[in-house]
Amino acid sequence: MEEIARGLDDLVRTGKIVYGGLSNFPAWRIATAANTADLRGWRAVCATQIEYNLLQRTPDRDLLPVADGFGLGVVPIRRCPTVKRSNYSSRPTLPPRRASRRSVGEVLTRLGGVDKEKP
Repeated sequence: MEEIARGLDDLVRTGKIVYGGLSNFPAWRIATAANTADLRGWRAVCATQIEYNLLQRTPDRDLLPVADGFGLGVVPIRRCPTVKRSNYSSRPTLPPRRASRRSVGEVLTRLGGVDKEKP
């Protein structure tokens, strides 16, 4: 963690970044990085990015108290679920079917936009 904290400090001092943050680290590593930066006089880590899910509330007991104790901002993220690919995409696709005037007229009549007597 010392290398990461030192690297963030170097980036802030050279002006390449304004604030440094950590992503996907356990609470003890975030605390180690914050303590190391504080003891060495480096620019402190200012935020952490965590995966937050309403069903699995582990950040509530682990990461959020650490972030609050060290004064870190929290950026919650939600990962998109993986989608299984099916063979449907490998099937040949047909060109889009064009609607005939009659079918468009029927749709408009059903919606109440056109009278049946008018052409």
